[in-house]
Parts: sequence; structure tokens; C-alpha cells
Amino acid sequence: MKINKYILLLAAGMMAGMATVYLFTCNQSPVYPKVNDIRKAVEKNEAAFNKRIAAVHTEENKAALNLAATKSKLEQTDMHKKVLYKTLKEVVVSNVADTFISVANKSDSLFRQVIHQQDTLLNIKDTLIAVHQSAYASLRASFDQSWQQQEALLHTNKQLTKDLKKQRRKTKLVAVSSLIVTGLMAGYLTSR
Repeated sequence: MKINKYILLLAAGMMAGMATVYLFTCNQSPVYPKVNDIRKAVEKNEAAFNKRIAAVHTEENKAALNLAATKSKLEQTDMHKKVLYKTLKEVVVSNVADTFISVANKSDSLFRQVIHQQDTLLNIKDTLIAVHQSAYASLRASFDQSWQQQEALLHTNKQLTKDLKKQRRKTKLVAVSSLIVTGLMAGYLTSR
């Protein structure tokens, strides 16, 4: 009978030891899912878009300056043309005709140049609009990704809170049951 007492005492001690070990090891911190930090990507995209917008603005300013210079030349040519018209009325046609033809050709050339430069300005404006739309799309995608991550974090937080409550309940139950079993075993052993 003494061997049975020692075996029962050994089993009770082992159970108490396992319960104690379980109490200290069951509350390990849970592993949280890694959240992607999109701030750096957003800042990088924003810098790239700002650089592109600045380049387009520089191109636009150059085109606007060229257009202003061409319009100035056109105005000067028109003034010269008006003077020649007056002269043409007063002077014989043959003397002024060659000069008038060259001024008219220059005027036509400047008109074509103005039209070309205005087309260039319109293309630059279109490019600027496309860059802004692309920047908006990128910002919207980053916002949507951030929103999804926030939703996932809230869901994970709720789940972890539930898991923590379950773990605490299990720990309490194991502790209480190991105390009861140890007490019963000790009572049984002492009564024999």
C-alpha cells in the first residue's frame, strides 16, 4: 500500500506542477499580423507627382513666354503691314509689292507659329490634367488600402480580445481544478 501512496503523491505533485507550468505559459502574448506602413509609399508617390507637376509648369511657362514673344512679333508685323497698306495706297504698286508680299508671308508664318504654340500649350494643359488625375487615383488607392488595413486591425483586435478572455477563463478553470484535485489527493492521502 505504501507504494500506491507514493505513486498517488507523485501523480498529485506532477499534476500540480503541470498546472503551475500551464498557468505561467498559457498567457504568452499573441502574434499580431504585420500591418503594411503605406506612408512611405504615399510620400514617394506624392514627391514624384510634385516633381512631374513642377516640370509641366516649367514647360508651360516656357511655352507661354514663346507665345507672348510670337504674339509681340505678330503685332509688330501687323503694324508694319498697316503702314505698308497706307503706303501702298499712296505709292505705285510695283515699288511696294515685293515688300508687301514678304511682310504678308512673314505674317502668315507668325500666325502658323502662334497656332502651333497654342496647340503646344493645350497639350501641356492636357498633360497637367492627366498628371493630376493619376495623382488622385494613386491617393485614392492608398486611402482605400489604409481603410482596408484599419478594418482588418479592428477585426483582429476584436478577435484577440475574445481569445484573451477565453484564455483567462481556461487559466482560471485549470488553476481551480488543479487546486481541487490536489486538495482531494492530499485529503485522500492523509486519510489513509
